[in-house]
Amino acid sequence: MAALGLLSLAGLHDQLKRSEDAAREAREALAYYQFNGFAQESFQCLTLIGRSQRDRGDYAAALGSFQRFLTMAERSQDRLQMALAHESLAASALPRNSIRKPWSSSRRIWN
Repeated sequence: MAALGLLSLAGLHDQLKRSEDAAREAREALAYYQFNGFAQESFQCLTLIGRSQRDRGDYAAALGSFQRFLTMAERSQDRLQMALAHESLAASALPRNSIRKPWSSSRRIWN
């Protein structure tokens, strides 16, 4: 019951952009859910943890969390969760790529 409360609170804190609180609560809930074999709840926790890391600009940690999510989804052969993990990985990798290069070159054209 405590893990469910922590997961719910983590989701609320994520919506309120309180990423540190969301990550802390999701980590606590994840420890319980993984130990007891609750896959869906573990996926939710890893999503919240990775999202909070990405929101704080820690893209390497976010990629690690989402890669862990993908590994778990592949192990459980859950195609929906695999797709969500791939989407999260892509969203976390995008800021790390050189997205500014096309922007700066287009600015040169207009100046």
